[in-house]
Amino acid sequence: MEGLTIFSAIGVIVLAALAHATLQMNLGSLLLLYHESLGKHIKKRT
Repeated sequence: MEGLTIFSAIGVIVLAALAHATLQMNLGSLLLLYHESLGKHIKKRT
């Protein structure tokens, strides 16, 4: 049982790390798109 709990704990940690990384990447790309669209709007105004 101890071995199984250790493996499950490692699996949860890995899944959490992967989810965190994908969330950060998605947020980063969204922010980049947002900044690009803002830049386009600002350029159009001037």
